[in-house]
Amino acid sequence: MILGLWFQARNLKLAFAPDHSTDRFYFESDRVHFAVSPLHLLFGRILLLKVSLGTAYFEYINRIDSHKKNRLLPRRHRFELKDMDVQDGTVTVIDETLPGPYRLTISKIHLESADMDLSTPVDLFFRMERGQALIGSGSIEAGKSRETGFIKIRGITYGEITSLERVPLMGYGFSLTAYHRGGSDSREVEGRLRILDSSGTGGEDQGIPYGFLIKWTDYNLTMDLGIQKLIENVLKSARPGLMERGLILGSRGVFDLVKKPQGEGSASDKMDLDLDLNLDSDKKSPDKKGSDKKGPDSKSGE
Repeated sequence: MILGLWFQARNLKLAFAPDHSTDRFYFESDRVHFAVSPLHLLFGRILLLKVSLGTAYFEYINRIDSHKKNRLLPRRHRFELKDMDVQDGTVTVIDETLPGPYRLTISKIHLESADMDLSTPVDLFFRMERGQALIGSGSIEAGKSRETGFIKIRGITYGEITSLERVPLMGYGFSLTAYHRGGSDSREVEGRLRILDSSGTGGEDQGIPYGFLIKWTDYNLTMDLGIQKLIENVLKSARPGLMERGLILGSRGVFDLVKKPQGEGSASDKMDLDLDLNLDSDKKSPDKKGSDKKGPDSKSGE
């Protein structure tokens, strides 16, 4: 028996929809229970233990650019979920910041003993004992044992993940196998990426190798931006052969269609840039005193 503040509910429904310019979500589940660790609360942390969701449905409508919400994420290890189980879950994401709008549904979600840090929500895929789900015509499977784990994605088309079904080449799909190992601060990832034609053909022994290092301090991003960063690292680190370079270039082009900005430069960065520009201007024209009162160099903070 876990010592904690237990919460249980049946036929739970939650909704958040303040206005038409703000993100909206709707959640329902026929069974919810979890425990809150009182000891962690004393240290300013929230730890939810033994989270269990039965027949859960979650719909999220994104209306605010994701990079603007990164600053709202907690610091690492401040808000965590441990030993989470999900049975027959469904997630629907509608992103109105992308043309279409973008729509993606993940169904038949089953998770066993999954952990997640809300500071780096994408780490969910690397911290579940076992999990699987359907995405469009394909599937995703993940699992781990001690310090090693795997992620397998099969048969998902570019059209399904970009919501641009009628664009040429969107019928092409991909399969991905990733193996990862490491501790709680970083993970080493390596695997193979297979590009499939519209008929879904592609040999099991074929594939483009890739590998990269994940440092979780670099993934303090919303879930969609975290997934985007993972895809970007796969494509950047891919080592294609001569005949496969065109496939990787095409995949990067598809990725760029729905790529979002990951962050904004800070005010101090912009100030440093303006100071550098002013210093360069002074070096080039030392005799023109007061010239900084007019012209583009005087527009600081833009």
